[in-house]
Amino acid sequence: MLVSERLTIGQITFILRAAIQILTYGGLFLITYIILSSSPHVASLRTHDTVNRILGKSTATKSAALWIVEAVRGRNTDPVLPRRLLLAIFLSLLLGIFSSISDLGFLGFYACSVAGPSTSDKPSSITSQDLAVTAINASMVNGTDPAAVMAYRCDYAEEVQFNVNVTERVCRSWHNSTFADPTFFSGLNMTDSDNLIPRQLRKYAYKRSQYLGLNSYFIGPNIKRIEEPTISNGIMVVPHDMGFKAVFGVPQLKPQSKVSFDGAMALEVEMGCMALGMYTQHDLDNTGGSGIDIFATNSSWRKYYGPDNLYDILSTTVDDVRSYYRPLFNESSIDSSGFLVGTNSTSAILSTIASIHEIPFSSVAGQDGALQGNAIMGNCTQAIRQKFGIELIDASSMQAPDTCSVLAIGGSTTSEGYLYEGLSRMVCATTTQLNLVSTTIEANPEGQVNFTKFDRLPSDLNYIRANFFDAVPQDNGDTIWYDYDPVERYTLNPNPSSPSEHYLLQRPFYSNIRGIGAGSGGGILARAGTAMLDLNGAYDNNADYAGITVLSEGTRQIFFNASMITKWGGEVGASFILESSAFNGWAAYESAPIEVESTGGRVATCYKGPYVLGFVPLLIASLIVFGWMLFILVAGGGISSIKYGKQLENLYGGMAPFWGVVCPTTRAQDAYLFWENTPPAGPHLALVTNGIPNDSEEREQTAVEFLARQDGMKR
Repeated sequence: MLVSERLTIGQITFILRAAIQILTYGGLFLITYIILSSSPHVASLRTHDTVNRILGKSTATKSAALWIVEAVRGRNTDPVLPRRLLLAIFLSLLLGIFSSISDLGFLGFYACSVAGPSTSDKPSSITSQDLAVTAINASMVNGTDPAAVMAYRCDYAEEVQFNVNVTERVCRSWHNSTFADPTFFSGLNMTDSDNLIPRQLRKYAYKRSQYLGLNSYFIGPNIKRIEEPTISNGIMVVPHDMGFKAVFGVPQLKPQSKVSFDGAMALEVEMGCMALGMYTQHDLDNTGGSGIDIFATNSSWRKYYGPDNLYDILSTTVDDVRSYYRPLFNESSIDSSGFLVGTNSTSAILSTIASIHEIPFSSVAGQDGALQGNAIMGNCTQAIRQKFGIELIDASSMQAPDTCSVLAIGGSTTSEGYLYEGLSRMVCATTTQLNLVSTTIEANPEGQVNFTKFDRLPSDLNYIRANFFDAVPQDNGDTIWYDYDPVERYTLNPNPSSPSEHYLLQRPFYSNIRGIGAGSGGGILARAGTAMLDLNGAYDNNADYAGITVLSEGTRQIFFNASMITKWGGEVGASFILESSAFNGWAAYESAPIEVESTGGRVATCYKGPYVLGFVPLLIASLIVFGWMLFILVAGGGISSIKYGKQLENLYGGMAPFWGVVCPTTRAQDAYLFWENTPPAGPHLALVTNGIPNDSEEREQTAVEFLARQDGMKR
């Protein structure tokens, strides 16, 4: 049963205790008057004694306080002021007051959760051979026997020239087995890309399989982007507004737990976009037109979003693209805002649905658009490689894709009461890093995960690429060389004198074909940045990806910000990594245990320290009482002092201590007392000397009724 969503345990306890005290003291106050109104006019000494003892408790606090005040002010009529009694009575009042004040201490209690014990886990939470087998099978095409799929590893490769026209990077230290062999993946460092396995893996039916065992596998994003930090198959991806990060070898975290790595392999892909100041718009109420292109000339169009290290390169590239396209605009059409209008109607495809697409270069003034686009984007790519020290290790590296692209964000927008479908073009670029990091990953109570720490560490990056090829002899004596996806392997090793950032040469991505080759996990890492650029209209040319370019804003108005594209790119890249790769089940099972710490989840009661002051006065007063009592036992007669004190307690209450003074000749158990009201004494108890009244009405009369009647007779 839910009691409260806002109040703490301490607050509820305080309220209940305050209510109980109010009811208790209020009830005692009222019951006092009930007892008084029920007290008989004539009764035995025992009855009057009982009433006196009960009512004495209700007036004790007031009487004690008045007595203390009189004693302190010197108005006490005792022959000698009983100082010990004064201190004891004062202490008794303080105990009552401090007991009430102590309720404030309960405000400090509140419900909380505390960390449970740490547990041991492994990447992807694969802690048994059965789970490892399940993970391997999950990465295979359904029905594929892992024992039929070859696994390759290369420790060293070098270039070999076979003839004037053919040079291949050949592996000189080769290992191979199958994905059913757990020993092949044991002993791998956690920062080795060979821990990864492609998804939808199967043996490729190759006609020369006796010479070359090929695999086929899926490379690409899912039809949906990854919009939130996610852990799946031993990989954590965190999309952000400038790309994404991925850490490999992560266990599946439960809510309120965390895991820390002092040296994990992390993929970091960053994306920056700068507006071209080239727009297209079409008034939706103008059904006959196709829209116009607009060219901004004022200084406000150059909007950039992304990492600082790409700004200068993209700014130069934007100027080159604008210079190429400016002849398409009518210089005499410039308006007061500095906008030029295109000479012809637009050729861009517009939509009211928010989406992102690559825009291929069109021909201008007889210049071939594809050639000019390749030149401009090639210069952008070369500038990025030069700035970040990305080397082309061999001739085949020249086939690496561009790292720059023209993307456009389109959708609905409004201006001065008009509704448009519009388009804004931007030059975007990506960079890919593979780094050694110290990181902490934490899951909150709802199970959402994120980095709470992410620091790059100095390290050495070792990259091995061995071409996977088949030399097929022909009947005429020639040889045809067929190259497939190479074996690619990245390893990171800590080195305090090395850099903490390692930029990769990005690899090509084709959305309409499956990967065919060795099937090494490292071959996936350098393709994510390419997938984020939609190069060559990768998603527009494949119906399977029709939804990945559509933004969640749909037909709602958008503002064509560069940040929307970089965020979209990060979500695409995160989806690419999770959909194309997984942490190898055997590598996970054979790896060292990982400590997973609990950050909460066990219900407990906690306390806010300052509220303990509410208990301190009562504690101090109680210690004084116990100390005083101990002194009495030690120095005041021991147990006998308690014995006679108990006897005095029975005698001191009620009427007992006064009986010998009032009537020394009559036994107390034989005495009857009645209330009388005679001047000058006023209302008081008197001894019945003439026998109990025979009148039943007088005998049953209460003291209150008697006093009321006496008061009426006087009036």
